Amino acid sequence: MLLDTFDQLNLEEIGPRRIAVYILEDYYGKAMADLSRENLGIDGRMREMNLKSQWGKIKVRIQSLDQHSIPDEYHSIAPSLKEIRDNVAHDYDYEPPKSHLEDLREYAPQWKAWLTDQAHEYQEVRQELSARQTLIQMTRNTLQEVEQESEWLSSSASFFEEAHDDAQEMLTELDRIENSSNRITTELVHLFSDAKELSQEVNYDEAVEALVEQERQRQVDAYLEEPWLYEDM
Repeated sequence: MLLDTFDQLNLEEIGPRRIAVYILEDYYGKAMADLSRENLGIDGRMREMNLKSQWGKIKVRIQSLDQHSIPDEYHSIAPSLKEIRDNVAHDYDYEPPKSHLEDLREYAPQWKAWLTDQAHEYQEVRQELSARQTLIQMTRNTLQEVEQESEWLSSSASFFEEAHDDAQEMLTELDRIENSSNRITTELVHLFSDAKELSQEVNYDEAVEALVEQERQRQVDAYLEEPWLYEDM
């Protein structure tokens, strides 16, 4: 449905191209949010995140699979679409590049099919893991997600730099614990708890940033609906 709507737009004109950006954002964002919830064990907060953050979390899950491989052309899809979307939202005169939108449209169905296969494979592998392996993998995923988020988020730079360093130290500790015992030790349980706590701290700041972005978008939508109210501002 979304791609059908996209195909009906005249991309030779600026207005339809700006609308096309939001259609593509909905398509890619919804696909990542739905697959994350259903197959990748990522909670519903994915729907509140921007495309770049969504993709970062998904990459962590997929990269935990053996023989994992992400096609080169897929690495930049979410980050580049987020950049175009932000430009459209914050600059009324911005003209999205027609060729780039066409490329994103062309990749959309095959990207979604590939991501669906990867998500299903992750779910199958996860079901076969032992309790200890599952706990180790959950801890590793959590810490790698903190690494991803702390690299991308711009607010509270010093906090995120510290969180990134903490995550790296905890990953090193996780490797040591994994190689030192075949049991679920107290050390492993405590490290998992610490990793979840660190993730919650980072996610709080991310949520604040998301609220700021939502307010910006609300203001943009209000202007588009009634621009005359802002002429004297």
